[in-house]
Parts: sequence; structure tokens; C-alpha cells
Amino acid sequence: MVANPPLGIAFGRFLIHLRIRFIAVLAPLFLWGAFVHDPGVFPGVRFWIAFVLYNLCLYGGVNALNSFYDKDTGPIGGLRKPPAVDPWLWRLAWGIQILGLVVAAAMRLPAAYIAIYIVFMALSLAYSHPSVRLKGSPIGSAAVVAIGQGFLTYTAGYVAVGGAPADVLGGVPALGGLAVAALTLGMYPLTQLYQLEDDARSGDRTLSRALGVRGSFAFALGLLAVSGAALIAVLYHLEGQIDAALVGAFWLGHLVHIAWWGRTFDGSNWERNYVRVMGTNYVDAAVFATYIIGRWLS
Repeated sequence: MVANPPLGIAFGRFLIHLRIRFIAVLAPLFLWGAFVHDPGVFPGVRFWIAFVLYNLCLYGGVNALNSFYDKDTGPIGGLRKPPAVDPWLWRLAWGIQILGLVVAAAMRLPAAYIAIYIVFMALSLAYSHPSVRLKGSPIGSAAVVAIGQGFLTYTAGYVAVGGAPADVLGGVPALGGLAVAALTLGMYPLTQLYQLEDDARSGDRTLSRALGVRGSFAFALGLLAVSGAALIAVLYHLEGQIDAALVGAFWLGHLVHIAWWGRTFDGSNWERNYVRVMGTNYVDAAVFATYIIGRWLS
């Protein structure tokens, strides 16, 4: 950690540590929750306020806090070369999270949304903080990713448009949640393959290190197949055969790409692996968001 720089420099570094590009990868999961609740109605202004607070204030603050505790010098999700970590980062990371929470309460957003926001803050702290450090536990980190990044984010979008939180525990909404939980957990060990050396030096027994390279790809393919099946089932129910078939074709291509990457994986070329996994995430997110917004507008 470096000494406190001038506030202007610290704030500039903080904006980089928000990892906006990585936020963009996860944002469609929030949209998916709203879409599953009502695919025929474009959400109103209050939903988009909730969307910004969750994705920018909560996710951004969580990303910055994770950077503060990890002090990575190599690539991390959405950031090839992290800037220096200084004490200001801790204050700013908490500040933006609390700001989002205060605005959500002032706007009287749904109580379930605010509760999810708080739970996600707690899970993220447990993921990174040295006293708990769930990131260093394969099971603990997998639970945070599947439940927090996946299911809770989806549920936050669902309740932000007026859905009842209990609804996501059964029927089509539950399948929608399964789709994103399996997606985030399936991709998770692949996002660690370019960090294996850094994680080994820090003593973190991450999910990817526990599974190994071959195991990480097998794990990913299995869960992505589950995610695709759930996604197709939901779209078949909501939009019919054509949409389900088109998304199914895209998902098959996604699985083929992951399988091909596994066969040609070169552990010595971390930069290539970083570009490949982030490129895959960007394409998935762009297609997912384009489909949802396009369907709303149509």
C-alpha cells in the first residue's frame, strides 16, 4: 500500500478501481430479473435508478474494496493493470456503497431491494476481508458468486419492478434465477486462470486452484449447460419457440468456444487467457443485454 496521495489523484485511481467494464458484464443479470417478471413492459424511471445504484454504487464499491484488500498487481476482472492502492480507496469504496444505500432508502425503493443490497455488501466484505477471506475457500467463494453475483442480483432486478421476492423460489422465476446462478458460478473459475500465480503467492486456495485447469473447464461446461437449459426453458415459456431456439443456438456456440479454449489452453500465457475470458464475458453480456432491451422495445 502506498501513502495517501492528493485527493484528486486518489479519486482518479478510485474511478479506475470501480471497474466499469466488469460492472457491464454483470449488469444484464439485473435486467434479466426485471425481464422475467414482466417481459412485455419497459421498466420505468424508478427501476433505472435502482439499476444504477446497484451496479455503480454497490458493485463499484465492492470492486474497489476488493482491490483494497487484495492489492493485486496483475490483471483482475475488467482491469488489466490495476493502479496503486492507497488508504483513500477504503474510504471511497465504503462511501459510494453507503451513498447508494442512502439514496435507495430516500427514494423508497422496495424493502426487499434494500435488504438484498445490504446482504450483498456483507457477503462481499466476507469475500475479501482478511479475517474471513471467503475468496481463499473454494466452497465459500463459490457460494458468494452463485448466491451474491448470480441469484441475489437477479432477485434485486425482479423486486425492483414490483415482483415479490418469494416468487423467485418457484416456477419460471426460479428457473430464471438458476440460469444466472449457474452462469456466474460456471464462468468463475475461468476468470481465475490468469491469476493462478498471484493467488498461489498470496496463499489463496481459490476454486480454480482447487479444481485445476482441466477441472475448471469441466466444471464450467457442466454448469453452463445447466444455465443454458434453464435459460431456454424460461424463454420458451415467456416468448415461444423461436426465441428459445435462437438463444439455444447462441448458447451452443458458447459451449463450443469454452470447450475449444480448454483444449488449447496455455497456462504460460496469462495475457492471452485474460483477453479470452474477458472477451467471452463481454460478448455474452452484450448479447444478453441486447436481447432483453430489444424485446422490451419490441
